Amino acid sequence: MSDDQPPSPELVIQRLRNQLIGYLEWAASFEEQIRYQAAVPAVSVPAEAFNQWDDWTDHLKSSETFASPTFSDAERAEIARHSGVLAEVGEKLPQTPPPLSELLSDPDWERLRASAQTALEVFNKRGRFSEDALA
Repeated sequence: MSDDQPPSPELVIQRLRNQLIGYLEWAASFEEQIRYQAAVPAVSVPAEAFNQWDDWTDHLKSSETFASPTFSDAERAEIARHSGVLAEVGEKLPQTPPPLSELLSDPDWERLRASAQTALEVFNKRGRFSEDALA
């Protein structure tokens, strides 16, 4: 791909998949969540847990963008499963989530973290794809 050509739709989907892995990495780790909150104190990490997931998965709603070879069947299943966990946990939180420090001991927040860890393990089987060339 030359610098003056836009990336192909397939490459854009690979890049979105990589961003989804990045999300799962911090969502799966309380330590990473704390670091993220410290690095960007104006951001609500709890709100980001929901907003970023929607940001990355909204681009992936159609079956064409979830298609192989970019996403495996197991990865598609994990996206759907984790989306369900987020929805269930989100229903229990107020519209403006409490600070991260309050949620770290919440069993539902642990459930969300564990769900992200499970999804990350599935995605890590194939790892990140190239940002510049089709896998």
